[in-house]
Amino acid sequence: MSKRRRALKRLGYLLLALLALPLLLVGVGLSLLDTDWARQTLAVEIETATAAGPVRVEIGAIEPGLPGGLTLTDLVLSDEAGEFARVGRLSVAWSPLSALSGVVTVERVAIDDASLDRLPVLPESADPEPVSASEPLTLQFPAPPIGLDLKSFTLSALTLGPGIVGQAAVVTADLSSSVDGSRAALAGTIDIAQPDGGQAPGTITLDLAVDPTTGILRATINAVEPEGGLLATLADIPGTPALDLKLDGAGTLADWSGRLMGGFGTGARADLTLGVKQMGTDIALTIDGSAEANAFLPPDIAPLVGPSMPVSVAVTLAEDGAIQLTRLSLKPAIGSIDATARVSSDGIPVQADAKISVPDLTALSDLAGVALAGDVGLELKLDDEGRRAKVTLSGTPRVDGQLAEGLSVVLQI
Repeated sequence: MSKRRRALKRLGYLLLALLALPLLLVGVGLSLLDTDWARQTLAVEIETATAAGPVRVEIGAIEPGLPGGLTLTDLVLSDEAGEFARVGRLSVAWSPLSALSGVVTVERVAIDDASLDRLPVLPESADPEPVSASEPLTLQFPAPPIGLDLKSFTLSALTLGPGIVGQAAVVTADLSSSVDGSRAALAGTIDIAQPDGGQAPGTITLDLAVDPTTGILRATINAVEPEGGLLATLADIPGTPALDLKLDGAGTLADWSGRLMGGFGTGARADLTLGVKQMGTDIALTIDGSAEANAFLPPDIAPLVGPSMPVSVAVTLAEDGAIQLTRLSLKPAIGSIDATARVSSDGIPVQADAKISVPDLTALSDLAGVALAGDVGLELKLDDEGRRAKVTLSGTPRVDGQLAEGLSVVLQI
């Protein structure tokens, strides 16, 4: 073998050694992570980092498995009022070397045997900077340097305290998520049931996606549960009928529109078009469609509303907290209700103009206990910054055959 070839061979060995050394050091470093000392040190660091925060974390133990897996057991979360949550087991399985491809792959995040007795008590944050007309609300964000692919997030047996959803409940979830320069997505199912299994669970299916370049949010949310379910019980729907509700929409936070369809059986349903639009620093909300509310009404009132009532609402929420009701239009079977109103930032009604029209009083006869006919109209005006009110009652009602021709009653305060 010539001297030149021997030199090239030695140079090759040297290059291989130089390339292998960092990998060897990384391997040694990663193996050192999975020692009792390293795991105890990590637990202490996490507890120390959260000790002065609004939510403190105590860790019972960190099980072997680093660096490809991290399992924490017997976690206790507390705030200034004391303990509010426990997690029996939190495990993460991921591929550290997947970051070399530009996307961190997390195979599984699992939470088992957890409880949330109440929501944490968090300190009040400073008022956020006001949003100017030149800074619309947006979900746009720059492409992250490294993407994330969470293949599975499972939540089993999270017990919620009665103060969170109105009564004790158990939540399970199976979700997945991904974030990169072209898409951020979340999809999966969430189940809610009673701890004793006395009622059938309700299931919420999510499919959310955001385009970071345009800020467009596409959302499809389905909520279903069989008859006798928990959600119908919490809503106090008579007979606890089955639920089938769907929200589907798309748009930016500054201009989003969607449709809400379905409900609980018959008499508690809606088919509504929803809109959210930013107008300078104000937010405009619109609701148009039809609603069924007879399941919530007494039997003698339900016929006056009718099986399905057309609804149209337009509200503007000002930056200072003031509310402007620019349109309220309800068309029950008995007549119509139309109104506008304004509420100050202090929560005080300062302007209102409402009209109630009943073109045929016959439908009110059973409720009133006398024979009624004819028509009646009621108008309410509130102005002068809420200091002056005027109520006008007019029409040509007929009571037990007696005509009150030219009825006109005006009350001013």
